[in-house]
Amino acid sequence: MNKVQIPDGMIRAEEFARKKGLPKDKVVQMIRDGFYSGRIVNEEWFVEASEISSPNDTSHLNAGMVSVVSGEMDYKTSIAVAKFVSFAGWFISAVSIIIVLAALAGAGRMGILAVAPGIGLFIGGLILVIAGQSARAVMDNANYSRRLFELMSKSSG
Repeated sequence: MNKVQIPDGMIRAEEFARKKGLPKDKVVQMIRDGFYSGRIVNEEWFVEASEISSPNDTSHLNAGMVSVVSGEMDYKTSIAVAKFVSFAGWFISAVSIIIVLAALAGAGRMGILAVAPGIGLFIGGLILVIAGQSARAVMDNANYSRRLFELMSKSSG
């Protein structure tokens, strides 16, 4: 196997990835995207050694994102309630569609009059879905923000 000589002022992408706690493929993609300064020599990737202590480096946050996503959740009860509200909204919307279809299938004035409440129920159900999903998004955001704050606090001191 022919060893590639390391260009001056550079390190192998594998070593850089190990020091940053990132997968090598991610480092190569970041070089291609221009985030890190590097190049390929004889089918092997190299990164500028100065990138190890780059001031715009956020790899310590990237490495912690796994724990942010898989970490322990707060607001478990609120999230469960938000899921239930969304489920109830979908259920009410489905029932309202059945009411509208039954009203349209029914003959006479009474069938037409029953369409309006069915449409109202449908809209109300969708509003419940939106409310439940919005509440869930707010609680997820609060969880992720707290986790990121913890990671940043740990990395800064």
